[in-house]
Amino acid sequence: MEYKIKSFDGNEDVKVFVEKLQLHSALKGYTGEKAAQNLASRLEGRVFDIYLRLSDADKKSFDTIKGELLKQFEQGHKIREEAISKLASRSQYEDESPYTFAYHSQELVKLAYPSFEEDVQKIIAKDYYIKGMHRRMQVALKSLSNFDSLDIKTSANETTRLATAGIESFMLKKGEQCRSKAEPYYDNFIDSCRQSNEKIEELSLCQSAEPESPSDISCL
Repeated sequence: MEYKIKSFDGNEDVKVFVEKLQLHSALKGYTGEKAAQNLASRLEGRVFDIYLRLSDADKKSFDTIKGELLKQFEQGHKIREEAISKLASRSQYEDESPYTFAYHSQELVKLAYPSFEEDVQKIIAKDYYIKGMHRRMQVALKSLSNFDSLDIKTSANETTRLATAGIESFMLKKGEQCRSKAEPYYDNFIDSCRQSNEKIEELSLCQSAEPESPSDISCL
């Protein structure tokens, strides 16, 4: 059974695609213009348009087509990787409104997952938006009876409403983040920590931060 290579539409890793085509052409014994045709036959949509803009001579060169594809789409792959990385670490800033944070989340998702349907992008954006909220706001939002039906825009509306009611939304400043992240362990362990003067692994992240008062985490 012949191995089939998926056509390239610009949304996958261009380097992987080109390497597969080089291997396929080598196995088939294609060289020169035949190898170039083999590559061109697997280009779709906007990618094939790039091929069509080449000169007749360049269309016959595998290396020229390959070089043009790498120039056009390798940078795009890097942008997607950077966007995914930013999504994973992004949180709402102290001076950032829920609506602005929601907008930036959506824009990052568009860069990270350009081939996904718009409805799917909105679902992903909502998920990252919630993860970027303060832990208390996450709990409050997920406790809403209509949470599953909320989109990212209505999630921002609810965030604003809950923040007005006193629920923290943005990630706290460095010194305050220390105590916020320590809360799951704080109540149960802080007394023994003070008595033994031992550092708790989960609280070690606070060493370089300044708590609201020295007595908050006196053992660090």
